[in-house]
Amino acid sequence: MFFLLMLAFYGVLSAQVCIAYTGQPMVAGSTYCINGGYSTASGISIPEGATLIVQSGQLQASGIQVMGSLEIGDGASVKSNGSITIGVYGSNKDSRVKLGTKAFLSLTGSVIQEIQVQEDFIRANICY
Repeated sequence: MFFLLMLAFYGVLSAQVCIAYTGQPMVAGSTYCINGGYSTASGISIPEGATLIVQSGQLQASGIQVMGSLEIGDGASVKSNGSITIGVYGSNKDSRVKLGTKAFLSLTGSVIQEIQVQEDFIRANICY
């Protein structure tokens, strides 16, 4: 019985809190979620240490800057009418875009991967 209580307690502690994304500025250390779709005429910026998860539907924006993490869930999509920039120039922090099963990323602009200056090493990753 005690073991089950401990397991439940640690499960609650490690659970990821997901804040509904409605266009507010994102804060490092927080995870934001989109369900059912979201569209904005302006760009979206995901700061270092923040995560935006598109769980379902489609995210549409004029441009996306990923300095943290963008996760596109199974069957979800992201459409950018501009470019997507992944990473922070001169940073040693990882930035990533993760695509789920049957998820897609559609761009009318370019994909820009910033590099770490000291090692001339690409720190941004596109995972699929």
